[in-house]
Amino acid sequence: MKLAEQLRRYRQAIDEMLAIGVRILPVFPRHVLAATDVSRQSRLLMRDAVLVAVMQENGLTRLASHDGDFDRVPGIVRYASV
Repeated sequence: MKLAEQLRRYRQAIDEMLAIGVRILPVFPRHVLAATDVSRQSRLLMRDAVLVAVMQENGLTRLASHDGDFDRVPGIVRYASV
């Protein structure tokens, strides 16, 4: 698949997510700092810990993921399809 087609599909996917009301939250340096504590406490990789830090700041508690590592984070309810 050519790069132009990949970019078009990527843009289309973003447009579809926004159309159904998905909100994209920014990541700030404070989230990365908070993520170091989350990572240490829950033994999460930094990428996952940053996600948790953003969730916590925004009062989000539900996460759709197949990654069982999130189950170690108090206050996070993980949903996974079977």
